[in-house]
Amino acid sequence: MRLSSSIEPSPQKKLGHFFLRFVMLALVLGFVLNRTQDTWAPALLPALQTELEWLDDTYKIQNLSLDREGADRVVRVVVSQARFIVLGDVAYRPHPLGRANASTLLGNVMLPAVLLTAMVLAWPIGVPSRTGRIKVALRRAAMLPLALTMLWSLDVPFVLWAAIWSLHVDAFAPGMFSPLLVWSQFLQGGGRDMLAIGLAVAVCSFA
Repeated sequence: MRLSSSIEPSPQKKLGHFFLRFVMLALVLGFVLNRTQDTWAPALLPALQTELEWLDDTYKIQNLSLDREGADRVVRVVVSQARFIVLGDVAYRPHPLGRANASTLLGNVMLPAVLLTAMVLAWPIGVPSRTGRIKVALRRAAMLPLALTMLWSLDVPFVLWAAIWSLHVDAFAPGMFSPLLVWSQFLQGGGRDMLAIGLAVAVCSFA
C-alpha cells in the first residue's frame, strides 16, 4: 500500500509568497516604466486633455505636456479662462492674456499603476485545475486595461483640475467647500494608492 499526503501551505506562507511576488513585480514594472517614460507618458496626454476639457469647459487648455521641475518629471497643464467664473454672487470675467498652470509628478501617474498591476499579477489564483487557472489569469489580464483606465481617469485629471480651480477659490472665496478639492486632497493624501488597491481587489474578485 502506498500512502500519499499533501500539506496545504499555511496562510502565513501564502501571504509571504504573495508579498514576495508583489515586491518583485513592482520593482520590475517600476524600473521598466521609469526607463520608458518618454515613450508611454506622451501617449497618455491626449486622453488626459480630452477628459479635462470634458470635465470643465470654463478653461481652455493652451498646452498639456511633460515638463521638469528641478529633478522631477511632471505633467503640466497651461490654461486660459474661456468663460465667466461664478463664485457666490460674483461673476469673474476672463482676461484675454490670463494664464494659469498646474502640474503633478509623473510618478503620480506611474506608481499607482505599478501598484495595481503588480497586485493583480501577484494575487494567488485559488483554482485547482490548470485550465481554470489559465482562464482566471486571462480574465484578469483582460480586465487590467479597464482598471488602469479607471485609475488614471479618476486621479490625474482631477488633481490638475483642482489645482487650477483652487487658484480662484483661494483668491475670491477662501474657505468655500468644494467636493473637487476634497477629492484632490484625498488622492494626494494616499487615496490614489487606496484606489489602486481597491481596483486590484475588484479585478481579482470579478475575474
